[in-house]
Amino acid sequence: MQDQLAKLESTGEGGNLILSEADRQSIEKFRGDMLGIRRELREVKRALREDIDRLDGWLKFANIALVPLLIGFGGLGWAAMHRRRTSAPPAKPGAQGDTQGETP
Repeated sequence: MQDQLAKLESTGEGGNLILSEADRQSIEKFRGDMLGIRRELREVKRALREDIDRLDGWLKFANIALVPLLIGFGGLGWAAMHRRRTSAPPAKPGAQGDTQGETP
């Protein structure tokens, strides 16, 4: 449709192009539709840019703060488990409370 409009406009520049009222109205309607579609496209692009910026913010937060925090908490958890395992002395056989080998 845009190509047809360009062809009509190019032939009309050099000579007198006589268009019917219906043709003029359809051209104006097309131009209005084209402007409306361009406006909608700008809005969609703006919304996409906002979504991309929001996702970029979350990604930066995850890389800068969240991952190091998770690694830190994981390290603290591992250290606590490691301390708990190594601080408890192993049970000696024959020690008090050992019920194996006793007969009632």
